[in-house]
Amino acid sequence: MDITKLLINFNRTKEQIRNKTRFRAPAKKSDGLTMAIAYSNVMEYVVKELFNLTREAMGLKNSEGMGAFLYGSPGRKEMVAESDLDVMLLYEDDSQIYHRFKDNFKEYAKSLQFCKVDLPEWGTIDEASIFAQKSITEGNQVLESNFVCGDEKVRIATEKIQQKFGGPERMIRNIAFQKFYFDQYFEQRVRDGNINVKYCDGGSRDYLFINWFNQLMNRKYSDWDKGLKERPVTEIGLSNLYHNGLINSLEFAKAIESLNFNILLRNEILLANKGTSDEGLTFLDKKTLISVYERVPELMKEYYIDSPEDLKRTFDNQRNHITSIKKLIWDLMIDERGKETGSSEWAKDFHKAYFTSTPEKDRESLIGYNDSLMRIATIWGATNSNQKKLFNNICKKEKNSDSWEIQASLVTSPICSSEYLHHIAEGIGKEKGYGYILRIISRNPNVKIETLETIANDYSVEQRYTQCAKSALEHGKESANHQI
Repeated sequence: MDITKLLINFNRTKEQIRNKTRFRAPAKKSDGLTMAIAYSNVMEYVVKELFNLTREAMGLKNSEGMGAFLYGSPGRKEMVAESDLDVMLLYEDDSQIYHRFKDNFKEYAKSLQFCKVDLPEWGTIDEASIFAQKSITEGNQVLESNFVCGDEKVRIATEKIQQKFGGPERMIRNIAFQKFYFDQYFEQRVRDGNINVKYCDGGSRDYLFINWFNQLMNRKYSDWDKGLKERPVTEIGLSNLYHNGLINSLEFAKAIESLNFNILLRNEILLANKGTSDEGLTFLDKKTLISVYERVPELMKEYYIDSPEDLKRTFDNQRNHITSIKKLIWDLMIDERGKETGSSEWAKDFHKAYFTSTPEKDRESLIGYNDSLMRIATIWGATNSNQKKLFNNICKKEKNSDSWEIQASLVTSPICSSEYLHHIAEGIGKEKGYGYILRIISRNPNVKIETLETIANDYSVEQRYTQCAKSALEHGKESANHQI
């Protein structure tokens, strides 16, 4: 199949999915989860076709040494119509053939008119291992990716990496860091007072906590998983919470309804914004509310939504169900860590570490902990309490730490000094596995022009890590917060 036929088939199939799954018979709610599965399955088909098209165009007889993987929303079976293509190409070694393959694959993928093709520039098995071991953000991409096609040896090698580095300790550090990071990041992703449907409390980014906690418990307890397969990972996580007695039937039903509604709403916003200056963005501003309200009267009728303002209220009510589940997961995670330490005081100290009401002297008494979660919580507690003296002492203590989540927590802070930001930007931030930290530094209000320049002008750094710095230099620091 050539690229023109693939584009025609792709667009036709997406339209069929919209028509079949977006709105159901009056007796049933619209099924966002079924729609997400259908779009994700189409994405798997498209990646296979692109992979084979690239291989044939290059005259390669087989796919030896290469494999294609989906991560992100298509990998989680939570794709919507205009989601990015999150695809990873992994290969055995750093051969020029593989680099050419990746370049050609990406060019073909661009022809399908995705909002963005998110294909990491790195790609060897060794590099995947480094990211899985060191990084939270890219590490999650490796650990949560699903094999689509290619060489079985690459699939097996990747699964070994996932097994080796995706253990409970890594999972629990991920949940702890991301909870604090998202709380701050969601505030940054507000535009003119309007929240972002993806990046807000209870929005689609918060679904990740349900999946991460499910992975944690799966690794710790052999009887945790209750067998639901081939469904969106958030639904599987909710099902396991319910069947293990951690949420009741009403909480489960409300969370599933919230998933359905929020997926449908985000899908319609992305479709409405396609081809506009807001393409790929999901801010719930007045213009968007009116557009979606008028665009899908069937959905409005199903949820008894009488006006654009009522649509906003309905979204807030729906996302509250996910927020409640996230809070429960946070408490359960703390309980799990407390059991591991064997200390009855650990949970109390952990809360003390991040509560804003904790006096600086009391929080300072906790910086001697070697426990990674306690160190993370103490940093965020000092940040959110504006305890600058303590924060600076922590920076001195952690200056040479190679912990991704520790350094990311420090450079995220609005009270982090410009000198420390520059120290990390010129140092560990440019080491393999730590690049995403450069994006965080570029969004910090204290970052200096010289630091942005040392990131933006370093051609050895991947483009996705220099993107925020370039945007901040060209359009002002605020623009760095809205890079997709």
